[in-house]
Amino acid sequence: MGSFDTTGVKELCEAILGQSRQNSESMHSLPWLHSLSLDGNNIQSEGMSILSEALHLRNKDLQRFSSFASDACTISQDCMSLNLANRNLGPEEANFLGACLQCIKVDHLQEMDLSHNNLCGYDNSSRESFNLSSFMNLCSTFKRIELASLTSLNLAGNCFGARGICALVEVFHSAGMIQLEVLNLDQVGMIPIVQKFGAVKKSSDFTGIIALSESLEREDLPVLHTLSIAGNNVTNTEVLQAMITTTRRRKIKFNY
Repeated sequence: MGSFDTTGVKELCEAILGQSRQNSESMHSLPWLHSLSLDGNNIQSEGMSILSEALHLRNKDLQRFSSFASDACTISQDCMSLNLANRNLGPEEANFLGACLQCIKVDHLQEMDLSHNNLCGYDNSSRESFNLSSFMNLCSTFKRIELASLTSLNLAGNCFGARGICALVEVFHSAGMIQLEVLNLDQVGMIPIVQKFGAVKKSSDFTGIIALSESLEREDLPVLHTLSIAGNNVTNTEVLQAMITTTRRRKIKFNY
């Protein structure tokens, strides 16, 4: 089987986006470019990595970007909803999505659905496949870009564990999603079973759910009215009770 030829993608980044690895400060060859569509092209993970690097270096001057491997994904300045549920998106696609969001102003985006993908590449048969860095990078992008209009975020069915929850809570604490009303964190592996260094037995890692509970208490998401964390095997009754108490006080619909 032959190797994937990335020459075309590299030349695209240099000629159209005006970026190259050797000269990251070069001027855009098409400075008035406002719409870029790559629909129907199988650019694969290597191509997405090259495109991600170029898009990260470009300013927020694109108005519309369309492509997500072989699946159509359109992000535009007037985009109200971004639905990428059940697309089998992995770590490379997560990094690519972060790059796309970073090069386009998304002031009007109100709903984002990334549910039931595989953003961290988790595979039950191969723990080495787990790649949390992609989700951490996506959270960093959420902090950098303006998502002040986002009212609904669905991340259900993506296994990113306690550290992923902590990274997401940092986004909330930075006021990056101040208008969020609905948050779905069902089945995200919120409480993983870990074996600490030197310990004989494995134990549950509650750092993620504790961070989320503290975020609720701080009211990092002041207008949140619906929260779902079902399917995460929440066995820490003390933390769960604290969340129940807080959500009742704040009149938040809480599904666990």
